[in-house]
Amino acid sequence: MGKSSEKNNGSNVTFYKGLEHFETPEVVEPWAADEFPDRESLKGLPRRDVLKLMGAAAALAGLTGCRYQPARKIIPFVQQPEGAVSGLRKQFATAGMKDGYSVGLIADQVDGRPVRVDGNPLHSASLGSIDSKLSAEILNLYDPDRLKNPTFKGTPVGWNDALIKIEEAMRATEKGAGIAVLSGTVNSPSVARLAGEMKKIWPQLQWFQYEAVNHDAAREAARLALGGNFVPVYDFTKADVVVSLDSDVLYSGPMSIRYSRDFATRRVPNSSMSRVYAFESHPQTTGLASDHRFRVKPSEMLAIVQAIASSLGVPGAASSTLPSTVEKKAIDAVVEDLRKAGARSALVAGSHLPAAVQAAVIAVNQFLSGGAGEAVKFIVDPQPIPADHGKDIENLVTAMNANQVSVLLVLSGNPVYDLPPSVNFVEALGKVTMKAHLSSHKCESSKYMDYVLPETHFLEAWGDGVAMDGTVTITQPIIEPIYEGRSALHVLDKLIGDTAIPLEIVKRTAELSGGGNWNEILARGFYGAPAPAATVTVTENLLGSLNTGQASGIELLILPDPMIGDGRYANNMWLQETPKPVTNLTWDNALLMSAATAKKLGILAPNERKVAGVIPFYGKADMAEVTVGNQKLEVPVWVNLGQADDVVVLHMGYGRTVAGDFGTAKGEKMGGGFNANLLRPSTNSHWVSGVEVKKSGKEYVLANVQHHNTIDVSQVDKDREVVKMTTLKELEEGHPFGKHHHEHAGYDRDWNEFGEGKKMSLYPGTDFKDDAKDNYQWAMTIDLGLCTGCNACVTACQAENNIPTVGKEQVMKGREMHWIRVDRYYKGTGNSLDKDNPPILVQPVTCMHCEQAPCEPVCPVAATVHSHEGLNQMVYNRCVGTRYCSNNCPYKVRRFNFFHFSQRADNVPVLKMLQNPDVTVRYRGVMEKCTYCVQRINHKRIEAKRDDRQIADGEVVTACQAACPSGAIIFGDMRKKENAVSVSRSDKRNYLMLEELNTRPRTTYLSRVTNPHPSLVQEEAH
Repeated sequence: MGKSSEKNNGSNVTFYKGLEHFETPEVVEPWAADEFPDRESLKGLPRRDVLKLMGAAAALAGLTGCRYQPARKIIPFVQQPEGAVSGLRKQFATAGMKDGYSVGLIADQVDGRPVRVDGNPLHSASLGSIDSKLSAEILNLYDPDRLKNPTFKGTPVGWNDALIKIEEAMRATEKGAGIAVLSGTVNSPSVARLAGEMKKIWPQLQWFQYEAVNHDAAREAARLALGGNFVPVYDFTKADVVVSLDSDVLYSGPMSIRYSRDFATRRVPNSSMSRVYAFESHPQTTGLASDHRFRVKPSEMLAIVQAIASSLGVPGAASSTLPSTVEKKAIDAVVEDLRKAGARSALVAGSHLPAAVQAAVIAVNQFLSGGAGEAVKFIVDPQPIPADHGKDIENLVTAMNANQVSVLLVLSGNPVYDLPPSVNFVEALGKVTMKAHLSSHKCESSKYMDYVLPETHFLEAWGDGVAMDGTVTITQPIIEPIYEGRSALHVLDKLIGDTAIPLEIVKRTAELSGGGNWNEILARGFYGAPAPAATVTVTENLLGSLNTGQASGIELLILPDPMIGDGRYANNMWLQETPKPVTNLTWDNALLMSAATAKKLGILAPNERKVAGVIPFYGKADMAEVTVGNQKLEVPVWVNLGQADDVVVLHMGYGRTVAGDFGTAKGEKMGGGFNANLLRPSTNSHWVSGVEVKKSGKEYVLANVQHHNTIDVSQVDKDREVVKMTTLKELEEGHPFGKHHHEHAGYDRDWNEFGEGKKMSLYPGTDFKDDAKDNYQWAMTIDLGLCTGCNACVTACQAENNIPTVGKEQVMKGREMHWIRVDRYYKGTGNSLDKDNPPILVQPVTCMHCEQAPCEPVCPVAATVHSHEGLNQMVYNRCVGTRYCSNNCPYKVRRFNFFHFSQRADNVPVLKMLQNPDVTVRYRGVMEKCTYCVQRINHKRIEAKRDDRQIADGEVVTACQAACPSGAIIFGDMRKKENAVSVSRSDKRNYLMLEELNTRPRTTYLSRVTNPHPSLVQEEAH
C-alpha cells in the first residue's frame, strides 16, 4: 500500500491496496504506521476508565504468561506392527475429485493416519501440485460433523438392516420399474460397471446425474460445433497466444492445476514468452496473469468472438458491434497475434457462458489449427456415463411427480439445496415411497429421506476415477473408516447381491481395461494412456447460426465459490478462512459489482463507510435486493474494481441451513453467507439477464483481510517499492524494473555480502555468517511473473503447520493466523487510479528470514533467534507474548495467538489426528510465523546424514512450494551458485522487499514481466 518513487513523465506510480486507500488514505495509512493508532483517544478518558484498561491489560498479560497447555500422553502401540517405525512417514498414491474429473494425489501417512495430501508428480492432471480445495480434503476427513452411523427417520440402525430393507423395496418392483438412482457425476469406471450390473437385474431402473456445477453448456457446444461428445484439451506449453473469454482456466476446471504449470513455462521472460489477452466480466486469476485485460459483459462475449472470427476470415463469421469497453485496435492486435501463431494459439471460454459462445470458440480454434492444432485438441469425453445434468434432473422430477418413482437412491449430492426453487424438488420427493441418501454429512436433503447412510471419505475407501485426459486414477484407502461409513461402490455392490470387497471390484475393472500389473498401478497411482486426439469437423456455417439471445438490464453471474465450491466444502474451516482470490473476502459471499454500478444504485463505496475498530475496516456493507423472476434475495455488496459495469456476481455454496458447526449460516457475527441457488431460474443457468438490483437499506459486516498486516510503503523518499514490474521489451533493453525506474544493483549480491546499506548498519556483519560456508544457507525466491494469486500456498501452509482458524469475528479484528498472505494491489499513476479497469497485481508475503532481523534484538526473552543456516526461528517455550517483535517487523508477517485457537482439537479427539506430528501445536500468548518448513529441512538432513552426503538441490520442498500450481516459489541452499535459488537470486529481475531497511531478507522476489502488444502499450501504464 502506498506511493512508490517510480517516476513516469514526472508522475509517481502508486500502488493502492483498495479503493478506500486511494480516496481516503488518511483512514488507512495510520494503521500501517502504528499498531494502535487510536491511542490518542485515551487522553480523553476519565482517570478511572484508564485504570480499568490498565488492569485489564495486566490481567491479559498474566493469562498470556501462564497459558494453559493440556497434558498430552504418549501412548505406544499395544502390539507394534512388524516393520513399523513410529513417526516415520509413508506415502501412498491416491486420487481426489476436481470439477467432475479425477486428479492424482500423494497422501502422507504417519502412524496409520494421513496428515497431508499433495499432488502426484506423475499424474497428468496435477504434476505434483495441488489447489486449496484438494489440500483441505484432509480436514474433511477428520471433520467431527461427519455422519457416524446409518439412521432410519432419525433412529440409528445397522448397515445390514438398512441395505436389506432398501434391497427388498427394489426387488418388489417389476423389473426395476420405479427405481431411480440420483448421483453426482459418475466418474468411476467401477461404479459405471456396477450400474450396468444393476440394469441387468432391474432393466427398467433409471440412473440420473446432477451437480449444480456441471459441464452441460460445454457438451452442448461440442454437439453444436462438432456433432459429438468431445471435450477440448489444451497444451499451454505450445500456446504462443492465449485469448481467455471469461475463463478462469488457471484456477477452475478439472485441469486447472496442470494448465497453470504449463502456462507458467511460457511466461518465462525470453523470446518465446507467450502473450495473453483476457476478456472478463470480473477480475479472475487468469485476467491478473494476462498482458491485456478488457471488461466485457457475458452477453457481449459472442460479439468479441465473432469480431475476431470475422477479421480472421472464419467461414460464416459476421462482423459485429464491439462493446464500448473494447476498442477496435485491441481486436486488431488480437487478430494479428492469432494469425502469426496459427496452430500455436488457443481461445478458451468460461464453462458458465452460453453454449453458443463456447461453440464459436471451438470454430475459431479449429480454423486456426487447420484441424491439427498444437495447443488445442479434442478428445472423446472420457466420462464413463456422459449425461446432461439439467435434462436428467428435469426427467427425474417429472417421473416423481407422476408417481413413477417408488424407490429413490441418492448417492452423495444435496439436491434440496443445489436445485433452484422452481424445480419443486421437495414437493416431488414427497411422492416417493422409499428414499435413501448416501452422504458424508447431514445436509438439507437429509431430513426428507427415510434412510440416511454415512459415506466414506475418499482417503478411507477403494475407488477409481477418470482424469480429463482419459487416464484412470486409483483411489486407495490411507486409513480405515473413522466412522461407520461405506462408499458408493460398496453400497451398489451389496445391493446387487455381490460379495466382493471394493478392492477386488477396482482391481477387476483394471484387469478388464488391460491396466497391467496391479502393484505397479498402485505405486504409480493410475493406468492407461491419455486419450488420443479425435478427428473432428466443424459444423458448416456454424458461426452464422449462433445467437445467445437478447440481454437487457443488469446481468447476474452465479458461479461456484472460489473456495467452498457449490457448498460441499461449506463446513471446511480452512477454506472458509482462506481469502478468496482478488477480493480477499472470507466466511461470506457478497454481491460483487463495479464502482460505477454501485454509484448508480446509490450503494456506498468502501471508503465512505469508516468506523473505529481494530483494523481499517470498511464498516457495514450496504445490502442490495436482487430480484430474478419471482425470487428475491438480500445480499451485502462488495465493490470490485475491474468488474464490468451492469454485471453483478454472486458465488454459490453459502446460505446453508444444515451444514455442520461452521458451514451452517449463522448470521452477521459468524458468517455463512446467502444462498445464490434461490436466484437460479433453471437447473443449469449461471448467467441471467434483466435482473433487478436495488439498495435494500439494510447493512451487513463482511470480513475482508486485504488491509490486515499492511506494510507501510507510503514514504516516497524512502524508495519503498514492494511490487516491481516491467515489460519484456524493457527487460531486453536492460530495465528489469521498468525504464522509468532508478537503476538497481540488488542482483549483484551474493550470499556473503551486505547490501548497499552496510555503512550505516549497526550490525557488525559477522553474526551467524562467520561459519556460513560450513552450514546450509536457506533462501526463497518468489516469481511475481508466475504467481496468479490462487492462494493454494495459504491452505497448504495451514495444513502443514497446524495453523488454526479463528472464525469470522476474530478475522474482522485482524487476528487470522495464516503464515503466508497474498496481497492484492491496484496500480495507479500519479494521483489517479482507473477505478474501472486498474492493473491488478498480487504478491505473496511470508517471513523474510532477515539476516539482520529487526524482530530479534527487541525480544526481551530471546524467543526469536537466528540459526547458523539463516533461519529466523521462534522458540515457543520462551515467548511471553510481548509482541515487540511484531511491532518491529516491517513486513508484518508475525501472528499472535490472542486466544487458544487450537483448543478445539483438545476438546474434539478426532481433530488430534489431523495435526502434523512434526510441528509444535501453539497455544495462547505465543507469537508464530513461517519457519521455511524447518521440519522438512530436518527430515532431509537426517536422510542425507544417514547416507553420508549433502542435501541435494531441490530435495527440500516447502509446503507452499509443493502446492504452487505455477511453480512461482523457489527454495533451496544458496551457497552453491548452480542451485536454483542461487540462480534466481542472481537474476537481474531479483530484488529485496524494502531493501533500504538493510534487513537483508532471505526471501527475495523476481519482478513481474508482461508481454504487451506494441500497439496497445500505454506510457502511463508503467
